[in-house]
Amino acid sequence: MLVHSFTGFENVLGVDYFCRIPEALRREGATVDIARVNPAQTTEFRGEELVQQLQQWAARP
Repeated sequence: MLVHSFTGFENVLGVDYFCRIPEALRREGATVDIARVNPAQTTEFRGEELVQQLQQWAARP
């Protein structure tokens, strides 16, 4: 799982935040999930968003 830092972005001016890391990990056989949390909220708020996503991912078949 990849999670961007405070003020992180998905894509700015054609530049992906995680660059080529997800693709490289997938090529090696890893399952890669990229969390989407509000980049401008508090750590606590972002943590709650992340917990919700983790629970959703854990419930996948």
